[in-house]
Amino acid sequence: VTFEPLTLTNVHGNFNYFNTVLNITNAQAQAFNGVVYAAGNIYLVPKTFSFNVSGENLDSTQATGTQIKGPLQFSLTTSGTAEASSANAQGSFAIYDGDFAGIPFNSLQGDFTRANEKMNFSNIIIKTFAGTFNSSAIQDAAGKIKFNKLDLVFQKNDFSEQKEALKAEINTKLKNKLKSIF
Repeated sequence: VTFEPLTLTNVHGNFNYFNTVLNITNAQAQAFNGVVYAAGNIYLVPKTFSFNVSGENLDSTQATGTQIKGPLQFSLTTSGTAEASSANAQGSFAIYDGDFAGIPFNSLQGDFTRANEKMNFSNIIIKTFAGTFNSSAIQDAAGKIKFNKLDLVFQKNDFSEQKEALKAEINTKLKNKLKSIF
């Protein structure tokens, strides 16, 4: 089963048809070396659908045009009419312990919507050991997600408060130790 750019294999789940409604539960498939889960309904009259879909441990390099490496997780709700191209969706994604254009990160998270066959991304935050970055993303003509280079709205970690608190704690412990000796 293919929903560009996603190809699903080993599709299985529970299907129940009653009164022009196909109810799908516990559906599962392999995609991008990970697993995609789905549950929802297909209404034959009128021809519409609505689903909750999630994925885990997908190979993000296949979805993002190789700019990002790491296990991709996502969650979305989608609905539409008989044509898959009518699908509207909203959801969120996350990649933990990955690499963005050669820069290791702890997490990359954001939100997305799909309407009129176009993906839009928002609230993309990349957390690294050096600080937090914002980025933006687009979907290219081949359906791959492309992240722009970091928007160098770099929010440096300001450790001055932690540093002062640590100094105060060390100072207090040192004074107490010296008091106990003398």
